[in-house]
Amino acid sequence: PTLDIPELYADAFSISNRFNPAANARTATAVQTAIFILIGFIPALGQTTATLVEEKRVGFREHLHVMGCGTMEYLAGAYLSAFIRTTPLVLIVTIMARIIWWKGLDVLLIWIALELYVAAKVSFGLFLPSIVRSTVWAHVTLQLVVTAPVVCGPLITSTPAWLQILLCTFLPGLTSWYALSYALSSATIDFAVSYGGAVGIMIGQCIVYALASQYLHRVFPGEFGAAA
Repeated sequence: PTLDIPELYADAFSISNRFNPAANARTATAVQTAIFILIGFIPALGQTTATLVEEKRVGFREHLHVMGCGTMEYLAGAYLSAFIRTTPLVLIVTIMARIIWWKGLDVLLIWIALELYVAAKVSFGLFLPSIVRSTVWAHVTLQLVVTAPVVCGPLITSTPAWLQILLCTFLPGLTSWYALSYALSSATIDFAVSYGGAVGIMIGQCIVYALASQYLHRVFPGEFGAAA
């Protein structure tokens, strides 16, 4: 008996079982490239999360409140600082993808996936200061909940569809990997979570985690705050 390598790739990455070596090679490359790209955001977004935890410890929000700045100003500053830190990497990825990747690639889809990944990760980072006290634990929690599922993405695609959707609902990194893999493969992937579905989930994650972070800040205001 002989092994059909394209068929094995199709089974491993949960794509349509087609005898098309070119399509399957593109899919395999896309899912692995998506992992490396998202891992590249670890330093910048990790620094943003550590800053949020440190600001909670020293009562930075309370200082802003004294100066007349409210919740919206604080949230705007958190997201803006993250976007500034990650803008060079986002530009490099989108430009290089346009230059060296396969023809027919929609760079806009890649840009949207990356920016939503940044926003979702910041929203989760806003959630962390209420549950962890040190920057070290903030980094550990961020990597376990957001980055680790990215690395495990190809394995998760072999699980039942309902489980994939459930995991994507709570794990921003995994959802971003689905969206970016789909964009890089130019829709040759048949995942349980489509690009549009992943984008919708990430938008929901941004809203839910941001709102939850503000609720927890009021319930557990810390040493310098007062619940309101």
